[in-house]
Amino acid sequence: MTTLRDRPAPSLLLDWLVAIAGIWVIAGLYVDGRAHLTEPLETFFTPWHALVYSGGAFAALVFAITSFRNVRQGYPFLCSLPEGYQQILVAAPVGVLGGVLDLLWHLRFGLEQGIDTLVSPTHMILIGAIFFVFAGPVRSAIIRKPATLVGQLPALLGMAVVTGTILFVTQFDFYNESLLKDAPASPGAFSEDQLTLLVIAFYKHIFGSLVVIWQTLILIASTLYLVVNLRLRAGALLIFVLLEKLLISMSFARTPSELILVTLASAIAGFVAEVIAARWNPCPERPGPLRLLGLFVPMAFYGAYYALAVPLFGGTWWDTTFLFGAIAYSGLAGLSIAQLYVSTLRVRTAA
Repeated sequence: MTTLRDRPAPSLLLDWLVAIAGIWVIAGLYVDGRAHLTEPLETFFTPWHALVYSGGAFAALVFAITSFRNVRQGYPFLCSLPEGYQQILVAAPVGVLGGVLDLLWHLRFGLEQGIDTLVSPTHMILIGAIFFVFAGPVRSAIIRKPATLVGQLPALLGMAVVTGTILFVTQFDFYNESLLKDAPASPGAFSEDQLTLLVIAFYKHIFGSLVVIWQTLILIASTLYLVVNLRLRAGALLIFVLLEKLLISMSFARTPSELILVTLASAIAGFVAEVIAARWNPCPERPGPLRLLGLFVPMAFYGAYYALAVPLFGGTWWDTTFLFGAIAYSGLAGLSIAQLYVSTLRVRTAA
């Protein structure tokens, strides 16, 4: 009796189709982002959204047909996609959910304008799904090990899509504004108060979002380094997450309330890390829980931070979209770091 492999063999055709779908989606994403920044949009149903979602629908059709054909050949449904595409079974439904939530979000809070477009929490869900879905050709190529440039092109396109999603949501941190055309307006173009308010609002939003991302990268990279290299005991993650921010918050806190705010938020994030560790035992042999740490620990910190800011400081001046988008941003940044760890561990194990 013939024994089937656990998964179908890698497919160059599948890699090409997914890479094309990825370019289709990311092109629509950038066109949509441009429209949000330059046009007063008043409806969810735009040609730009149609471009994004039609590309996603094409990718879903490709995966559905591939899965159906492989199931008919005897593979279980959960193993019906080749190695490198197994994350699709989670990422694709999350992308569909993100699209539905995006519609509901727009109906409740209206269409985002300006920087809010880049940090909308529902957009973060979609971006996360795009990241994992269209990284498939990259993972597949690592397994196929193509020897020609043509064979490597789907992986190159897939990586362009992956990096394009990151560049999209951080595009305000792309240009250095050093060109002549980016020179500030002359003082006579605006009243002094108007120009000052515009500059302060813009740069305070940007600075705030970059702080969220940067602090997340530091927290998750150092936490995962400990988890991967040490068998941490119960309580170790809580202690480390508290210590990670304790010294700096003690140094920079302007009032005792600020120190209490950071300390309590860190304790909650550390508690979430402990729950994940106790329930799923994250370690090099269990990559899924490493991703859970990367995603939920920073979101727990910032979620608690802004929730506790209400009784301690009366809330935040950020609007709803930017506030929840910043929390989603932290989760996406942490998840990306965790994925890099997982990929490195797999290469190390294979070697």
